[in-house]
This record gives sequence, structure tokens and C-alpha cells, in this order.
Amino acid sequence: MKTRLLAPAFTLIFLSSSLLCGEKGLLVKVTNPSEFARPDEMIALRWSEIRKELPSFESTKALLIDGKSKAELMSQSNEDELLFQSDFEAKETKSFTIRQGSRKHIKRQSRVDGRFV
Repeated sequence: MKTRLLAPAFTLIFLSSSLLCGEKGLLVKVTNPSEFARPDEMIALRWSEIRKELPSFESTKALLIDGKSKAELMSQSNEDELLFQSDFEAKETKSFTIRQGSRKHIKRQSRVDGRFV
């Protein structure tokens, strides 16, 4: 198993990440070092950094798994990044696993509303 601390590519608004590469995917640890909670914090992981650890990884088949609940989380992928949100308490560290597979449809309550007038 490789352990590698990554530079600012995985740092977002005081969040720091480290990656552990395993056979079943990539373990991402994200920490909120601040003294206050960060609800719905956006995490952006660069595909270029992920592919350094998993060269044959296909971004279109990415699954994001919560380290604690083992539930599949909602995420969005574009050409450059894998994006997802999570709530962080002060000084909290969370683990997520990125692996390949078929995505389930995750129905969530919408937190936005728009209307064309």
C-alpha cells in the first residue's frame, strides 16, 4: 500500500487531504483543521492526482463511498475534477473511498428552487 501526502491540489478552504492507494480503490482522508464546523463543504479532487496513483481509473465509472457508513455518496465528475460535498465538525477528519463501479441512482431532496418567469 502506498501512502502519499498531496500538496495544494487537494486542499480547499483549510481542508487537507491524504491518499492511500489500495487494491479496492483510493482512500481519501479530508480534515477540517479549523475551530468551527463547515456544513456542505465542497471537496474537489483532481483527476490528474488520482491517476498518478491509479493510472487506469475511468472517471466516468467513479463511485464515492463514505468511510464510516459505507454508503455511496453523490458526486459529480468533469474533465478535471471529482466534486462532492460533506459536512465537517471542527477538527474532524473523514475518510472516503473512490473506486470504479456502476453508480446507483441516489435520490436526494433538492435544496435549491428555480422558476422561469
